[in-house]
Amino acid sequence: LVIQIQPSTLADGQVNVAYSAQLAVLGGTPPYLWTLSPTSAGLPYNLSLSPDGLLSGRPMEAGVYDFSIRVTDAGGRYVEQVYSLKINP
Repeated sequence: LVIQIQPSTLADGQVNVAYSAQLAVLGGTPPYLWTLSPTSAGLPYNLSLSPDGLLSGRPMEAGVYDFSIRVTDAGGRYVEQVYSLKINP
């Protein structure tokens, strides 16, 4: 079974404006667990990833942030997606 994370890119965010992106998975076997990849850089300050794939918060610093998100299915299979999130001033 091929597992894919969607979307493949994230919309830009803005400093001090609420940000929310719901990630989804195609394939695999539910339930799914969403985490940052063990080797990933951290998320932008004040953003968090929930276990159900919601990336949300209120970013406080402009910049471009690269990080990798992992989703693991009930069978222990996982896939990672690298994201580059731009936070505008």
